[in-house]
Amino acid sequence: MKSFPIRRNTLVLTAVLFLLATFAWAGWANWEYRKQAAERLSVSSGQAVLVPTSGGELYLVSYTSSATSLEASDAGVTCQIGLGITRPMVNASTVSKRLIVTASAAGNFSVAHGLGDAPKLAVIVPTSASSIWFQPSPRYDATNVYLCASDAGASCYVEVWG
Repeated sequence: MKSFPIRRNTLVLTAVLFLLATFAWAGWANWEYRKQAAERLSVSSGQAVLVPTSGGELYLVSYTSSATSLEASDAGVTCQIGLGITRPMVNASTVSKRLIVTASAAGNFSVAHGLGDAPKLAVIVPTSASSIWFQPSPRYDATNVYLCASDAGASCYVEVWG
């Protein structure tokens, strides 16, 4: 029987290339799996925040990427809905404060929150027809919550959790 003239280096190089290709494929497959899992998680954990704009109460019955179902205590109850809001987990035992805020002028301003540390979460709930929102960065730090008002007299309350 005639032997094939293959050198040992050729066999080693072929084996190494095969292993590298296998690892590359496994890494790509793992990346695809993690990406799909993250998308499933973000869709299933979607959140909605109801901000009341009139008297009465509204309850979120269900929320999916294609439909939102609400239940009202009375006819004519209205609200604004913030969909797809991602929040950090807040432990029920954490400190919570409600800051009552009224802007003295339009533009940027800050309000001391008094938690002694940077909040884990802060939510703005408007109480007037004018708008108040967070400044782009930072939204809050160890002493203040940074806000911006559309008009003088705009009011809201800010819930902060530390």
